[in-house]
Amino acid sequence: MTGDPMTGAQAVIDEIGRAARQQQENAQQMRRAMNELSITAGNRDGSVKVTVDSNGGLADLEISRAAMSLGPTGLRDEILEGTRTARRHLAERVKRIAADAFGDDSATVTKMRDTYAEAFGTTPPPRRQPR
Repeated sequence: MTGDPMTGAQAVIDEIGRAARQQQENAQQMRRAMNELSITAGNRDGSVKVTVDSNGGLADLEISRAAMSLGPTGLRDEILEGTRTARRHLAERVKRIAADAFGDDSATVTKMRDTYAEAFGTTPPPRRQPR
């Protein structure tokens, strides 16, 4: 005689419920980590430091006296370099946060990676030459 089919069905339903609760907890963990996330990067000599938030928006900018001697175009280029670097690091960090929450092979990680890579690029654009 086999077991009660309803007992087996209830076990499956219970497991689905546990998995759903775990996914919800993972999503909350990721949301908290993303809300706290900011990335700071500087130019090569450290005279410009740019901080971006979890959306890649500028959250802070530090410019040293040395950077002021670069002139408007040079300063702009250094700020842009720092911003691009911070955003690339942000994309990498977001992927790690999503992987920690959902596993490396999850669709969520793939979507987050692709979204941030598209938004911020994974390779730096060519450096502009001064005019």
